Amino acid sequence: MTRKIEIETLSTLAGSAVCTDRRTCPAVHALSDRPDVYHLVVKKDAIVTDPDELAALAEFVADDEMVITQDRPVIDGLRGGGS
Repeated sequence: MTRKIEIETLSTLAGSAVCTDRRTCPAVHALSDRPDVYHLVVKKDAIVTDPDELAALAEFVADDEMVITQDRPVIDGLRGGGS
């Protein structure tokens, strides 16, 4: 049986001048059945591979974690800076 999951979009670039197609826009969503996490929609190339950036963040990243990037306006939207 398929679960009924409600989605709350917390921040997105969809509809902005830089992102007119909502299927290709970075965003942050909350799903009703997973209130403990946010779901980030990012490009596949958002995984950080730059060795200097990874080294700088190493103390914050466990072996089973990875670092990704997200456009600042998306995260700023969560802090009340607009979406």
